[in-house]
Amino acid sequence: MEILKYLDVLIGLAIVMLLLSPGVSAFTQVCLWLFNARSGRLEVGLTNLLLQLNGSPYERYDAAEIAGLAPLAPVTFAQPAPQPALVANADASGSLVLTQNVPAMLAMNGGDLLPSLTLPASLPGAPPPVIRLRPRDGAGWQPNPLPLPVALSPTQAQKVAEAVLLHPMLGQPSFWRLPVPRKGEVVEREQLIRVLLGFAANPTAIPAVLKPGSAVTAAMQNLRQILADNGVPDPGRSLADIRDAALRLELTDAAAAAHDRLSRAILQTTRSAFVGRINLWFDHTMDRTTGEYKFRAQLVTLVGALLVATVVQLDSIDLLRRLSTNDKLRDSLVEQAQIQHSRFDQQQQAPASTRDQNELEVAKARRDEIESDLAKLRDPQLAVLPDHFIWQPLPQVSLTRNPAWTPPYSPRLELLVGTTVYPLQPNWSTDPLADIESAIRNSNAPVKAAREKRGAHDHLVLTSRNLGTVQLRSTPGKSETNMLNAAPEWSCNGPVCFDRDLFEQSWRGVLLTWVLLSLGASFWYDALKNLLKLRSTVAKKEEDARISRQTDTTPAPAKPAP
Repeated sequence: MEILKYLDVLIGLAIVMLLLSPGVSAFTQVCLWLFNARSGRLEVGLTNLLLQLNGSPYERYDAAEIAGLAPLAPVTFAQPAPQPALVANADASGSLVLTQNVPAMLAMNGGDLLPSLTLPASLPGAPPPVIRLRPRDGAGWQPNPLPLPVALSPTQAQKVAEAVLLHPMLGQPSFWRLPVPRKGEVVEREQLIRVLLGFAANPTAIPAVLKPGSAVTAAMQNLRQILADNGVPDPGRSLADIRDAALRLELTDAAAAAHDRLSRAILQTTRSAFVGRINLWFDHTMDRTTGEYKFRAQLVTLVGALLVATVVQLDSIDLLRRLSTNDKLRDSLVEQAQIQHSRFDQQQQAPASTRDQNELEVAKARRDEIESDLAKLRDPQLAVLPDHFIWQPLPQVSLTRNPAWTPPYSPRLELLVGTTVYPLQPNWSTDPLADIESAIRNSNAPVKAAREKRGAHDHLVLTSRNLGTVQLRSTPGKSETNMLNAAPEWSCNGPVCFDRDLFEQSWRGVLLTWVLLSLGASFWYDALKNLLKLRSTVAKKEEDARISRQTDTTPAPAKPAP
């Protein structure tokens, strides 16, 4: 069936991309680890979250009481434009409570409500009216005016966020004795609240910062003041209350999840604007941080896919062409796809490795996997990849003109490139080197021939396009009749070369490989799984139809008589 052939072509393409994907994944993980990308984005997210604590501290006041007025005295309260001024009268005791737009007028006047009020003139000798501000919880009336608010600058918020990620309970465990501690990559909401309370409780002793500078200390002092403005005047006491409440909940509700108990302990003991702001913005900030990290990881994946495609020089256009015409290659790749699919299923069913697994063992296992996959793709049955990298030097040999050569020359020569033999039949003339060069070019052997003048002698330089032995035998089948110089030569003498011929031949297919590899290993795994399922269904129908044709003995209907 033609559809089965097309499915095999897609399966072959999918398994090749899947076998190359570990190289892209390894490059991406190494780059993200070296640049600590996840921690960097998390630090930016925490910085933005901490800046949300700079909201107006006047929001916690919902009413103002004016005492000491004359009975039934009128008071004018200028509300924010365009609302009209509000006129209210004191009660019989000379008191008045305002509940409208108090936070807005406090913010407009820097914490002082008096400029928004028009009070009646005080009687001679009488004390001036007293203004008090009431918090939303009704406890802790504050005299007017309030002190000027303290705010974290972006730089200070960044220093606090950095200290959070370096906290011993959040930072990454060190290995290989790195001199610089690595910041944490994950922080939970309840952890962040407790760490900030700990910083504010003792601004001069910061865990993981042995000698905090003046900038860090000033940031922690401002953090303490901000927590006080947001309803946490004693962070140390709040932290102790959270611990006590968590212990009580563990005794009374041991079956609940630990994070659930801790969350309830924080809400029961430290219900404040500070906790409200953190809880309100935390999930949104983490979602945005995750999205930004994924975007940067995708950019690194694109670079890794380009690097892998360029290094291995996989020509996807040529691969598709070969898959559509070579039945053996299709069958070999389909067989390899089934083997790899079984191996992937076994890996998913196996228990997950422990988080403290030796990093060197993980890196070695990943390296061995990449080398094994490349070896499979270079297997003679597949030969999907070139036998060398674009930066590897290629073997080069030369044939020196021998003045002792005299006719008649051998009518047949033999060129050996790797394990492949190419018969040559030169048309001998007066220039043997030119005749041999022409015969090599007509043989379509993977060898580039060029004439060079070295000193006083002419040379025919043969540069192989593949790795392996190159011989030119004057007698076919006899290696001892090799005519080429025995001294080893290479296409370039530097540590890194560039195979221009291979690049020019495959750069269009390499670009397609880059696009396909950038889709990611998960995409190709899912595609391979679905294609194998579809192939089994189509193959079963094709087999049933073939058996039916071979075993159907129903006689054909008789033709009607003329």
